[in-house]
Amino acid sequence: MIAIAALVGVAFLLGFSPEAGLTDWLAVGGVVVLLAFAAGWFTVALGLSAKSPDTTDAAVVVAWRVAIALAGYLWARSAFTKRA
Repeated sequence: MIAIAALVGVAFLLGFSPEAGLTDWLAVGGVVVLLAFAAGWFTVALGLSAKSPDTTDAAVVVAWRVAIALAGYLWARSAFTKRA
């Protein structure tokens, strides 16, 4: 959470001016907290279901690589679609 606050602070210092209101920012904060919570419990579930520490490490690395690839795919798909 400190890293996210620092990132937003630097963005404001560099001139970022959002058009969102307070409720929109609170919603974004809630989504970030929920995603962090879900990611934490996902890695706990992977750790508990693994047979050895090496298996856990490999599963977490694969899960994060899939997540990053999926995020890149979704960004590319939304960035190049025509909007009404």
